Amino acid sequence: MHKTLMTGLLVFFCGLAALSQDIVRLQDGTEVLGTVTEHIIGGHLRMRLPDGSYQNHPSADVRKVFTNIRRKPFEMPTDGYFNQTSYHVTIGRSFASALGSSFRTVNGWQWNAHWMAGLGVGIEWIRFQRLLPLTADVTYHFLARRGTPYVQASAGYAVPLGDTYYDGSNSVSWWSKAFGKTTGGMAATLQIGYRQYWNRHLGYTLSGGLRFQQLQATYPDAFFENVQVQYASTEHMNWLLGQAGIGLLFR
Repeated sequence: MHKTLMTGLLVFFCGLAALSQDIVRLQDGTEVLGTVTEHIIGGHLRMRLPDGSYQNHPSADVRKVFTNIRRKPFEMPTDGYFNQTSYHVTIGRSFASALGSSFRTVNGWQWNAHWMAGLGVGIEWIRFQRLLPLTADVTYHFLARRGTPYVQASAGYAVPLGDTYYDGSNSVSWWSKAFGKTTGGMAATLQIGYRQYWNRHLGYTLSGGLRFQQLQATYPDAFFENVQVQYASTEHMNWLLGQAGIGLLFR
């Protein structure tokens, strides 16, 4: 009786295991039984076989996938619209650039499993300057998988929005304020990172790299009680800072 019960349970659980499997039908008519662990449209399909080994099939070789209705495999989007919104911290060596921060959002298009490009806009604080960077961004993902390292480059122009030292809570008396006019300049970033999808529509990014910013400040002649306290001059600023960030990727 005991042996019969154990045999019945074994058959029952084996049946459940079989029912929980996926079936992949290839273009040549072959059907493979297993568990689909990753299906990248336009890339490949990866499945775990009953013996524990793995098989990879190019998407072009797959005719149809019959998936266990109790479990849906992850399908990574390889093209279409995306939005990447991130927060960054910049670090410099001098007191004025010791710590800065920025919020950026990039809207664009992913062309395939590796390449995406878009236009970015943000708000940034660097060395007491409040900036509005407008950039073009290009990203290359090394792997066509759910999680992958990537490299991202951006270049554009930063519009100055004011000096947070003189115009903010740290404002000084009117006569010692630097009456300079700051004009924008080139803004560029090069960073490496890691991207991971939680599901088809949402993922996160971690990144680190270098941030370059170019600005120019023009100061006029200034007088105090008929005494010239400042001579007209132009200051060219080129900043190269370290940067680290975290972001969300929306699809």
